Amino acid sequence: MATVHRILVDIDSTLYDMVPLFARCAAVKYGVKFSARDYDHWDYWQKIGMTLEQWLGTIDASHEPARVLANRPFPGAVAAIRAWAASGAKIYIVSDRKPVAFEATGRWLNAIGLPKHELYLAPRFDKLEYARAHGIDLVIDDKPALIAACVAAGMPVATLQYKYNAAEIAIGGSAVISAANWPALAAKINARFSFAPPKTT
Repeated sequence: MATVHRILVDIDSTLYDMVPLFARCAAVKYGVKFSARDYDHWDYWQKIGMTLEQWLGTIDASHEPARVLANRPFPGAVAAIRAWAASGAKIYIVSDRKPVAFEATGRWLNAIGLPKHELYLAPRFDKLEYARAHGIDLVIDDKPALIAACVAAGMPVATLQYKYNAAEIAIGGSAVISAANWPALAAKINARFSFAPPKTT
């Protein structure tokens, strides 16, 4: 059984259900309405006739402080991460959110009781390179391209299952740990890995 010392955990659609919030923001900001059930592609904006500028504007709206602080974590997410941290694993909360959301994001993580040893926000950066640079042993993220990149690089990766990342999960096979919810995902992760503090030099 491999040992995990450092875990990278995404936020949006990994720690909470982002798509319903996203749909509400699109309706309020641009009058574009869609059902969260129909969100079946990462670049969904192309399918529903939004411009990329509108799509990015919707993302920014979903990261406004009041909305960030109102999010409810997925059942089981905080408990799983707290257990890994209690075993000594270091938790890196890493997101494509803009740095302007840093304060509200930190407040939200504190409010839900989620441990973090690092919080890093930067739009459209290379998470795999970040993971390599920080000695990450396990990536937990829903982004299709990152899942594929982790598989290709031999980086352990886990994700919640969505329509938009189903193809990458299927192609990755046993290299991708996936489940429909956090309790099931945590159980699969715990069956494959043990957790311990990083080794000191």
